[in-house]
Amino acid sequence: LCAGLIAEAQRRGSLAAWAGLGGSAFYPPDFSAAGVDLAALPVIRTADVRGLWRACDTLLRSGGFELIVADV
Repeated sequence: LCAGLIAEAQRRGSLAAWAGLGGSAFYPPDFSAAGVDLAALPVIRTADVRGLWRACDTLLRSGGFELIVADV
């Protein structure tokens, strides 16, 4: 579901990002198969939930992203 939303945002020319903990469910081959341009997708991995929310806050405040996935 998330990969499809990211691919849709990218097709519209919008930026999307993935933020998750170190062992998150992000698996690049699956996202690529769903049509996600991996070269255009920032992936942030953090060691703890606090760092994850801090990363999401920074991305949101930038105003540059239409979609930010927080994989908790």
